[in-house]
Amino acid sequence: MLPGSLSAEEYREPVKVFRKAFKTCSPKAFDKFLSAVMYFSWADVRYEEEGRIIIPYLQLMKILDAAWLIAERASKEN
Repeated sequence: MLPGSLSAEEYREPVKVFRKAFKTCSPKAFDKFLSAVMYFSWADVRYEEEGRIIIPYLQLMKILDAAWLIAERASKEN
């Protein structure tokens, strides 16, 4: 987990990260983002909309941190 990637409220309730992320970017937008990342990581070209791909990236990082946090808490309960 990246230090400071989740707010104090998101740390207390990581499910809110998922709600906010999918309110900001639809699953289709995340799919498009991941496809663009894969395509342009293999190509020697520049992505025209670089500014817009940062939003799904930041949301994805928060989702991964929240998922890890949820899994850690679940494993400690068992």
